[in-house]
Amino acid sequence: MYGISRVGIATGFKHFNGIDWYKSGAARLLKSQKSEGSWGEVYSTAFAMLFLMNARRPAIFSKLKYDGDWNNRPRDLATLNRWLPSWYCLGQLSWHVVNFKMPVRDWQDSPILLITGSKTPVFTQADLGKLRKFALQGGTILSVTEFDGKEFSEAIRKTYKQMFPEYKLKSLPKTHEIYSQKVCFDLPADKLKLEMISNGVRPLVLHTDTDLTAHRQAGAITKESRTYFRAATNIARYLVGQLMYLRNRGVSHWPENKKVATTRTIHIYRLKHGGNWNPEPMAFEALAMKMKNRCGIKLVVKPPLAIAQLPQSGVKLAMMTGTDAVKFSDAEKAALRAFVAGGGTVLIDVAGGDGRYGGVKPFTHSIRDALAEIYPGRRYKPRQLAYSSPLYNVDGNKIKTVSFRQQTYMKVREKYPQIRAIVVDGEPGILLSELDLTAGLVGYRSMTIDGYTPDSAFKIVRNIILYANK
Repeated sequence: MYGISRVGIATGFKHFNGIDWYKSGAARLLKSQKSEGSWGEVYSTAFAMLFLMNARRPAIFSKLKYDGDWNNRPRDLATLNRWLPSWYCLGQLSWHVVNFKMPVRDWQDSPILLITGSKTPVFTQADLGKLRKFALQGGTILSVTEFDGKEFSEAIRKTYKQMFPEYKLKSLPKTHEIYSQKVCFDLPADKLKLEMISNGVRPLVLHTDTDLTAHRQAGAITKESRTYFRAATNIARYLVGQLMYLRNRGVSHWPENKKVATTRTIHIYRLKHGGNWNPEPMAFEALAMKMKNRCGIKLVVKPPLAIAQLPQSGVKLAMMTGTDAVKFSDAEKAALRAFVAGGGTVLIDVAGGDGRYGGVKPFTHSIRDALAEIYPGRRYKPRQLAYSSPLYNVDGNKIKTVSFRQQTYMKVREKYPQIRAIVVDGEPGILLSELDLTAGLVGYRSMTIDGYTPDSAFKIVRNIILYANK
């Protein structure tokens, strides 16, 4: 088994003959482990421990095996993984080769999916669905054109148009943070020429026609090749944030759909508006699974609702998010007032937060202005909820402290929720979070997000749901 792990680690293959060798091996070892913790002889125990430890190494990149020239540079990631820990004070890293026969959950061991090639890749509609699902569940696709392959470059652009018709692949300006020391290294933007598809919160796709893998395949780090190693580092840091928080193999941020008995059903609505109201479509699917798994509550997220229809919805909580500027009509303002007056609660959060990386200030400023028009006067000014608020102290679900993403904590320097409320008739009718909750519900880490860690984001939304439906 130790020999199998060495081959798997060296080649990057997650599966041998369709079998996940690590999961299968770990299950076998745990089943055969003796009561005192050993596997019999000392040498057997030593090899078992080496198998379990080494094969769990975290991975930043996975390479996609597809029908085409996907593996022109078979050692590029192996070389990169030798270089990254040497200066970043990390333990040993792994890398994986994944394919379309695997479930998307098996891709999520790595936050970045690398697609390389020089010729036209062949993807079926089912393949495109898996790629889109991976990205919407919090992953990022990085595609690199090799050997100046115009066929690959043109084909992958058409692929992205099919996968994300609502967004465009755009060239990044030379002043973008990903090229700068704000992320890690100062890089020559003219040489790298990165392009991005963003949902307004984070990158779904990064693409470059610069052959980043060529210099890494050679193995030796020279003055000429150092730029391409640093480029991979900046990409990883920008997409993942602090690399020390990488997940171990077999640990996914995406919740499992467990069979859990539920004791209660709660209905909520998501609200549509004129801006980018749905940047993270999978956030509420994840929220529903977490509410069932952790709280035994069946959360029914109803189809998106127009704001004007809210007073007739029959629910007690509606949730709104966005990234772009938004302006409400008079009918929408009246509908929000009527819903709150009837005992309803509206939770509004700035998807991605209002931070220095990928900040979404247009939505923040516009929602502030809109709320001031709906509830004018000093009396209704949004004020931060006290830590003693009943909302944070729901029976059985008291929030003692929360944690923030690192770049957010450097500004906030607090351990308590930063939710503001407009109090109507003694109750928080409008809840506003200018720190991200939506991306936190999906569960990924990223330098582009300014907000709560995924676990804290869930706790806050959970308590809001429970308090609004008390």
